[in-house]
Amino acid sequence: MKGSKDGRSEHPSASSRAVTVGVDGSLAAARRTVLREIEALLTRASESEALELMGALFDARRVMVLGAGRSKLAVDAFAMRLMHLGLTAHVTSDVTCPAIARG
Repeated sequence: MKGSKDGRSEHPSASSRAVTVGVDGSLAAARRTVLREIEALLTRASESEALELMGALFDARRVMVLGAGRSKLAVDAFAMRLMHLGLTAHVTSDVTCPAIARG
């Protein structure tokens, strides 16, 4: 790998595939799209439904979630966030998932 002007190593093809990250770059446009989609989703959810879901999640002994393909990536992230909140959460397709049962 060649060195850059500031002495750091630079991947040989890094300069040929530069991505503009600033206000008008492609990543900024993607970020704005994602934020618009999240906002549209959140405006469709009622506060009472959100509170009901939160109550059910916090009252559950454990939470089982399921997804496939790209949806599984979102499900994995959701389960991780639930665990960060102190809940017991499992992704049903994981080999370490316990048997699914009531309660």
